[in-house]
Amino acid sequence: MAYNCVGLEPLRSKPEKAARIATFDVETFGIGGDPYACAMYDGKKISMWDGGFCIDDFLNEFLRKKNAGIIFYAHNGGKYDFNYFLETFIKRGYDRVFELYVMRQGARIIQMTLKKNGRKWILRDSMALLNFSLKKLTENFGVKHMKGDFDHKKINPKNWESLKPEWSPYLKNDCIGLYEVLRKYESFDLERYGISLRKNITSSQGIMRIFRKRFLKETIPVYMQREEFIRQGYYGGRTEIFQLYGEDLNYYDVNSLYPYAMKKYKMPVGVPVKSFRMDVDDFGFCFAEVDVPDHIDIPVLPYRLKTKYYNKLVFPVGKFSGWYTTDELRKSVDIGCTVNIIEGYKFQQMDLFSDFVDEFYAIKNASEKDTADYMISKLKMNGLYGKFGQRREMEKIVFFPIDIIGMEPLDPNGLLDIYKKVEISKSKHILPAISAYVTSYARLELYKYLEKYEPLYCDTDSIITTKKIKTGKKLGEMKLEMELDKAVFLRPKMYAGKIKNPKDDETDYIRAKGFPKDIRDTLTFETYFETLKSNDYTPFKYKKDNFATLFTSLRRNNKARSMIEQKRSIKSSYDKRTICEDLCHTKPLKLNL
Repeated sequence: MAYNCVGLEPLRSKPEKAARIATFDVETFGIGGDPYACAMYDGKKISMWDGGFCIDDFLNEFLRKKNAGIIFYAHNGGKYDFNYFLETFIKRGYDRVFELYVMRQGARIIQMTLKKNGRKWILRDSMALLNFSLKKLTENFGVKHMKGDFDHKKINPKNWESLKPEWSPYLKNDCIGLYEVLRKYESFDLERYGISLRKNITSSQGIMRIFRKRFLKETIPVYMQREEFIRQGYYGGRTEIFQLYGEDLNYYDVNSLYPYAMKKYKMPVGVPVKSFRMDVDDFGFCFAEVDVPDHIDIPVLPYRLKTKYYNKLVFPVGKFSGWYTTDELRKSVDIGCTVNIIEGYKFQQMDLFSDFVDEFYAIKNASEKDTADYMISKLKMNGLYGKFGQRREMEKIVFFPIDIIGMEPLDPNGLLDIYKKVEISKSKHILPAISAYVTSYARLELYKYLEKYEPLYCDTDSIITTKKIKTGKKLGEMKLEMELDKAVFLRPKMYAGKIKNPKDDETDYIRAKGFPKDIRDTLTFETYFETLKSNDYTPFKYKKDNFATLFTSLRRNNKARSMIEQKRSIKSSYDKRTICEDLCHTKPLKLNL
């Protein structure tokens, strides 16, 4: 089918040249401490500065005219190095000369752009491209300059000069190693697709450009006026506990679940047509009233349950309503639910992603595990679908603006010269029906295992069960991650197991989302088991000083760099399902809305 309309079009562009890039890094006395060294590397020359004014020296070099247009990367810069940059930038009065535009992704700053007299100086966080530790990247990418080991705890303002023979090569390798990783990452795209790093702040931006240039065959219409309804049918992955404790367990993962769903099923395209006469055999999104019988232990449909502090995704029984894909409504009817469709939007169907998934899955399978091609191809496969679900509301952050008309101050007290402006993106790739259908298909694929294999736990693309499941290496088949003698499940992504036949001294498998590594390292299977028996969550509590992200530091302490007290605790037992009287099994929450 062909569409003659405004929409996401195939990208017609000439092969690009390699981007002009450089890297930099800052060394400090401990986390959040004063800087004592800074370095940058431009592909030819390493420049290093040390002492209390090292950031000043870096700024003096960075802001030279010859560096305008070069992209300077720091790994994890958006949560660390950029704070030091901005602190010195303000102290030295550069804010009176430059405008500073900040782009962020959640709590992370992914790009800073300084503007003056038509020129731009650019800082980017390479974590937005490759969200792995620099040590893992240099090792797996096989670059010449590997990230080394250095005991940061032993350095202080009194001995840093004497330890220069140790930290200097470490800092140098960090800069050069990151540069080599970025060049290798870029060459993957340049050699195959003619796309450089220049326009790709995040990995998903680059993946979308590759998709449009190589795999998109015709224009997909946009439907901005109807997005708000469609977006309500966009739900995430399924993470649930069906049993709090179990023995003799098998932990399975689906091989590339989301890419599998993208390849296997056709996607919603075309201009959505509103209808008051839809049924579950149509294709699209519906607002429906649903009645899920109490006897169904594992329901199909998700529901966003609003609590005092946050929304949680549950899969309830009872009566409720919401926007859903017709595919999930159809499955609900198959297992005995009553569905009354009020209205909906019909879509046409198209195979969008088969060739895309096939190409990158082939590269991944032809590569050794944890090599550059393996890691990059895996990122490509999993990084595309979410880009279609991007929100149109964009918060533009401007430091030291020349004109504040139409902007809202971020600091109501007027102490910080920082403003925000909400803009509506006109990007043509924002097609939330596609993202919503990919996640819907993925949940339905997982459901095939949930309804058949008596799960104790599931998490997006995995299941833990006492049953045996056929495994295979193909896309969409199951793989056995590990066998567990026993396991305790306290909360989603908070569980522990005893590994059966461990390969090394690590006998406990620990998951503790949201807790720092030093806290996780103190947790054991016995910790979880005792907590389950006693309902005492005291071990899952910590308080420590941590480095504040830039906006948190500015908001709370009115400065670019500071430490804040961070707290994390679990105060109650699992609440996404109802714990049964035996204090082990769970059943779905019941709604009557």
